[in-house]
Amino acid sequence: MNAQPRPYRVLIVDDNESHAEALSDGLEQDGHSCTLAHSGREGIARLSEGLYDVVLTDLVMPDLSGLEVLKRARTEQPDAVVILITGRGSERDAVEAFR
Repeated sequence: MNAQPRPYRVLIVDDNESHAEALSDGLEQDGHSCTLAHSGREGIARLSEGLYDVVLTDLVMPDLSGLEVLKRARTEQPDAVVILITGRGSERDAVEAFR
């Protein structure tokens, strides 16, 4: 018997709209509910507006970094899993994200 995973509420924060939409399309095909934010500031605002199981955020954005989104998610929604993604970044950024 295959148990279906429960649908998750996912916040996707990425300043690249096409990346955010592609992630959302794939997750929604699997039954998850996605909310998009196209900047760090917008992502932080969304954290105050709804509850999320998962926050998927780009690390490098022009206004606020994914690390700032992670910090806010930790205080506002401590049970949410936060996943940082990036097409560019440094080892230093990765170490800071783990802290």
